[in-house]
Amino acid sequence: MEYLPFKRTYRLENALLERIDKAAIRLAAKLKGLDIETLSVSEYNRKYLGNYISHLQFYMTVYTQLMAKAVRALKHPIEESLFVDYGGGCGLLSMLAVETGFKEVIYNDIYDVSTADAEVIGQYLGLMASSYVCSDIDKLVAFLNIKNKQPDVLCSMDVLEHIYNPKDWFAKAGEINADFSIVFLTSANPANPFVKKRLKKLHAKAEYSGEQKTEGWKERDSVKPFVELRKDIISQFAPGLGDSEVAMLAKHTRGQKVGDIENAVSHYFKTGVSPVLINHPTNTCDPFTGNWSENLLDLKEFRSGLSALGYNVRFENSYYSYSENQKLNMVKALLNLIIWSLGRRFLIFSPSVTVIAYK
Repeated sequence: MEYLPFKRTYRLENALLERIDKAAIRLAAKLKGLDIETLSVSEYNRKYLGNYISHLQFYMTVYTQLMAKAVRALKHPIEESLFVDYGGGCGLLSMLAVETGFKEVIYNDIYDVSTADAEVIGQYLGLMASSYVCSDIDKLVAFLNIKNKQPDVLCSMDVLEHIYNPKDWFAKAGEINADFSIVFLTSANPANPFVKKRLKKLHAKAEYSGEQKTEGWKERDSVKPFVELRKDIISQFAPGLGDSEVAMLAKHTRGQKVGDIENAVSHYFKTGVSPVLINHPTNTCDPFTGNWSENLLDLKEFRSGLSALGYNVRFENSYYSYSENQKLNMVKALLNLIIWSLGRRFLIFSPSVTVIAYK
């Protein structure tokens, strides 16, 4: 069993590629032998981990690709490097990093439930990270600097598309006292028209329909339509406004958190000028957490913003993972050949985008 596709495209020594693949195989074997029901973890992460285990071929292919890119970004051998898993969820990426042999692995997530669960899972499988840090980027930076931890790579799987202000995030990350790279994979690939079409439907659902709580629901997520949440925020902040003004302001503050919404309403009161709509026609976020619903970034604008912060930035594609659907696998195999032939910078057919940034 091999999880890492088209190995020559990663520009790594064969020994390193085999090392990553074998680490993934060992991790997969441990996960297959895991009795999830015996774990003292939340229903939220029990559901997530169960989904990973049910589709190991799919997910391990994605994670090994990200790990290969992270290893390629290192300036020191793996055994001498510190790996930070940002927004680690149930801890799969951290455990792969431990299995790969990093000197030190630091897990981080803003959600306290996931941080606690990841530690339980890591301990159960004998793949614990060195530290488990529950925080946003500000407190993570403080932790690393105070503890004199100098990461070699900050890595993340499907988190970038949820960060409220990516440019501010990268500015804050730049305050870490270390020479490191950032390697973030996001499935919200704005260059792929099929991905973009699918995610716009998710945006519309989050904005206008909302969600229903199901088993394993993440408690910090809202179920009410985001536009209705913004109307509630505006009405409570400015109870004298009429329904039409509330509706207009709710429409014009799509993609904003509570504090920014209140500032926009205050500015409207002072000037009579409506807030400026964001450029994207469907992107939207939870106004209480700032968590974007699969944010489709403007990659040109994103690159420009990071370049202004002193980052060197490149975007890379990735390959499709296979599943139990053999007909779909045939299509994916063809697409993977096309992706391989076009080179790693060509994004239009790719299922995801990997952002690699360094100073």
